[in-house]
Amino acid sequence: MWASQQVAISAILLFCKHNDAYFVKQFSNKYNVQAQQLFAKEADDYFTKNNVKITHFCNFVGTGGTIMGVQKYYESIKKPIKIVLVEPEKAQAFTEKKNTVGEHIIQGGGYGKYDLDLIEKEKIDEIKVVTDEDVKLFMDIMIKKESVLGSYSSAANIWAAVEVLKKEPNSNVFIAVCDTYLKYLSNDIEW
Repeated sequence: MWASQQVAISAILLFCKHNDAYFVKQFSNKYNVQAQQLFAKEADDYFTKNNVKITHFCNFVGTGGTIMGVQKYYESIKKPIKIVLVEPEKAQAFTEKKNTVGEHIIQGGGYGKYDLDLIEKEKIDEIKVVTDEDVKLFMDIMIKKESVLGSYSSAANIWAAVEVLKKEPNSNVFIAVCDTYLKYLSNDIEW
């Protein structure tokens, strides 16, 4: 853990102690993964009812909870899918297999941490590296053409799904639109 992170965590714990608050430790809390298994079950119920066989799950790396929750759920029901981790070009921790530092436009993830507690690296089948330019393009498509107010990470997930479908056109790719764009409206992006 970096020294600045240790200081930040100490400050958070002190705040929690004096303000009757709880620190969820989302980067190491096993319940993060378990909660995402419930998300995967709900999605799988929908796909099963509609006779869709999922072949891939693409997800932008944040804490690692969603990608591992989906992987563990599908593994538990013995439905094999390929797990595709998406990371920003400017913080390629998983591609480079080390912690990295880089600024990118995707908020809520891409922290450049290779040593995420929740990620079981051997369970990742593929890594896709997305550029800021591709994220902007897919934000534009997602919002203007599809009327989906998703986040930057959602646009990265859609980009990765399209990349998978270019190589394997008969695939059924599952992604999460994991946040809303509404909290990013003040950003300097022209729509």
